[in-house]
Formats: sequence, structure tokens, C-alpha cells
Amino acid sequence: NLCSSVPDSFQLRLTRALATETLLPNRVPPNPNDSKFDEQVDAQEKLNNDFRASVCAEIAESLGEEQVFSTFDRRLRDMDEAGFSSWPNHVLWMIGKDYPKLAVPLAHAILASPDTPLHKFFHVLLGGIGSQSPERMEDLLKIDDAVGTPQVQRSLAQHFWFTNRNSRPNG
Repeated sequence: NLCSSVPDSFQLRLTRALATETLLPNRVPPNPNDSKFDEQVDAQEKLNNDFRASVCAEIAESLGEEQVFSTFDRRLRDMDEAGFSSWPNHVLWMIGKDYPKLAVPLAHAILASPDTPLHKFFHVLLGGIGSQSPERMEDLLKIDDAVGTPQVQRSLAQHFWFTNRNSRPNG
């Protein structure tokens, strides 16, 4: 089998963690016609989340705070160039929530880079940071607002939409 012959490297695990679909070799194939479809989906989601959490732990152990931005930025650019769909929200949330020593410098680097693909997902990192430290998030929001680029402003709008959607008017 060709897939099993590919070495399980950090780069491959990172790519899988940042992808829309993790493509894990032990994935649970959901069958929409099965009465246990919801359980199958939940089991796959748990596998994906556990996998992404282990990749985040590996990032925290193996990359210095100055390497996280360049590693994520390069990987997302490479994935986009190859036509491989990325969805780094899960990983960015976990980094923001569980690894503030990496998350805050990553946030600063995203704000300082005018063309990074990470801008589209900045609100997720902010949410993760804010879930553990509203003060850190507020400091970043002030910087975010001061940067003022269209990409940053869109991310700021997304952050406020996601954090305030439960308080929007009904009807």
C-alpha cells in the first residue's frame, strides 16, 4: 500500500492537522445509512481532535516561539499552492487555548505580516487565547485594531461576530 509507505514525519502530521480532513489511516468511515451514523461521526471527530492535540503538543515541544509563525505560514502557503484544502481553525484554537507562550508571539507575527494566509484565521487564535486570558486577548485586540489593514479588520469583524452571535437580536 502506497499510503503506508509514506514516512510519518512531523511535516506530514502538521499538514494533516492543518487540513480540512486529517486523512488519518485509522479513520472511522461514517455510513450515512447506518443507524449509528452520529456515533461514527463523533468517533471520527474525537480521533481528529486527539490527533490535532498531539500535533499541538509536538509543536510546543519541538518549535521555538519564533518558528511557529514561519512553520504555519509556509505550510499553509504550500498547501494552497498544491490545491490541498486547509482549515487550521482547530489547531489555532488549541494553540491559543493551551499554549499561550506560543500563541501570543504567533498573534503578533500574524499582525506584523501583511500577506500571511493566517490572517483569515486570526479570529480563531484570538478566541483560543481569550478563552483562557481575556486580558491577553484585549491587548491583542487593541493592537489588531491599530494595524488597520483590510485583512486584519475582516478578522476582527469575524471575532466580534463569533463572540457576540448569542447576544444578537431575534426575529
